[in-house]
Amino acid sequence: MDTTGVSLPELARRDLGVFGALVFGLWPAAHHGCWAELLQSEAERLLLIAPPGHAKSTWCTVIYPAWLIGRRPEVNILLVSATAAQALLFSGAVRATVSASAEYQQVFPAITPDRKRGWSAAAWYVARAAGANKDATVAAYGVGGPLIGRRADVIIVDDPCDDATTATAARRDKLWRWYRQTLLTRLRPGGRIIVVMTRWHPDDLAGRLISGGDYTTCHMEAISPIAEVSAEVMTPDAEL
Repeated sequence: MDTTGVSLPELARRDLGVFGALVFGLWPAAHHGCWAELLQSEAERLLLIAPPGHAKSTWCTVIYPAWLIGRRPEVNILLVSATAAQALLFSGAVRATVSASAEYQQVFPAITPDRKRGWSAAAWYVARAAGANKDATVAAYGVGGPLIGRRADVIIVDDPCDDATTATAARRDKLWRWYRQTLLTRLRPGGRIIVVMTRWHPDDLAGRLISGGDYTTCHMEAISPIAEVSAEVMTPDAEL
């Protein structure tokens, strides 16, 4: 990317890593850079796996949707986590960035809240062109929550698994059915779904998605007590 004569806000509009540094004060580590490349790619089904403490939620569920909204104000995003409370925290963090960050306004000065349409953490809107669809800019749900009537261009699923949802085969099957039969049906044609998670069980959601072979997968494993990481990226066309 030629950056000659390009201002820092313009670079941040173009590049997710620069945006994270400028708006959030977080310079991307090597593994964050890998995620940023994948998030900026054209992959429609993306699975990012990493141990706890690697800032996957920060980059994928807060920084990325804030950046995407700036670039595409008409976008509809669903944020999903294991519990509604956790999903609301993510939504609230993105909302606060969009509405209250001076650095964000430097990068995306045209983005303004539409408080008349809705401004709760559960569902909120930014100003959009007349005639834009009815769905919220961001809506937040817990796994298993009611999604009837919602449609999304982008669904971000952050840590959908926990000890309860993976404890038995029946519970793992229940999550899998909800993911396929409820959540995926909310995605518009050509839309994107991103699953960000830590592994809980060989047969957890990530295991089933990997087995299906339809997801571009980035699997980062801790390889030392000082949390060095390595990454393996598999595309749907790669041999498994």
